[in-house]
Amino acid sequence: FKWWAMWFVHGEEWFTRRVDRLDMLRRHFLAKVEESPTLHLAAIPTGLNVLFYALPQQLLAEDGTPDLSTTESRAKVAYASQAARRLLLEQGKWMINYQETHGVAAPCFRMVFLNSALTTSDM
Repeated sequence: FKWWAMWFVHGEEWFTRRVDRLDMLRRHFLAKVEESPTLHLAAIPTGLNVLFYALPQQLLAEDGTPDLSTTESRAKVAYASQAARRLLLEQGKWMINYQETHGVAAPCFRMVFLNSALTTSDM
């Protein structure tokens, strides 16, 4: 409803510019994830969402992707992501959503691009 209200109040041109900017930020962040040796996509990005894991090398399969083949490996992935989130929060570096998501093997980070005041340097 909020998106519709913003479109209704500000008009289509403003709304289009806002969504295009948020999509540009999402694509920039997605490129950062793909370049990183420790960040790995958890699912194909949809809309303004990017689902990803932050994992050390030892939790990766031989092909460099997260090892999600067993219950034990999924638990290790979940633990590592929770620990990374906790560390980022404690250091005051980043507050990011962490959750179980339907269709994703283990809980992951979820970055949703809604704040148009965000800049690429914030990432």
